[in-house]
Amino acid sequence: MKVTKWITDGLIRWLIREREAFGIPLCNFRRIRSVIKPGDVVLVEGRSKASRLIKLATHSSWSHAALCIGSLDKITDVATRRLVSEHYDGPSHRLLIIEAMMDRGVVVSDMQNEYACHHVRICRPSGLSDGDNTRVIRFVANHLGCQYDFRYLVDLFRFLVPFNLIPLRWGTKLHW
Repeated sequence: MKVTKWITDGLIRWLIREREAFGIPLCNFRRIRSVIKPGDVVLVEGRSKASRLIKLATHSSWSHAALCIGSLDKITDVATRRLVSEHYDGPSHRLLIIEAMMDRGVVVSDMQNEYACHHVRICRPSGLSDGDNTRVIRFVANHLGCQYDFRYLVDLFRFLVPFNLIPLRWGTKLHW
């Protein structure tokens, strides 16, 4: 069992190691910080091997998504603020996102620390009421601490392999 964990951890480290950033990011992070709102989806163009695989399989320039939840001191829902504060110990005024990371599971992160030097875009859902938005953020916050679901990577790998190397009985979660 320890050998399997050692191999898995090594593979994860290899997959998530990011290349150096080159050039100027295609986005203006200061502007993004000024217009982003809680409930916005942040799309990220990653620079890791896993990101390249995801971009290849999905035919997209975006490899990662996170949900903006705003700053801790401005979260009005008491239950959500409590959940987030259990998983985040930084300054309460920082812009926070919740995301699923291969090596850490579902975490809350400071958006500037994580993505200031990345190419990012904002997607804003339309037609959501404030109550709906609060429920979405609470739903995502309830998953903080959960492990990363590697079945999605297995499914993406299945799309890249020209023959059926991975048994179909393992099932799929992707619906294309």
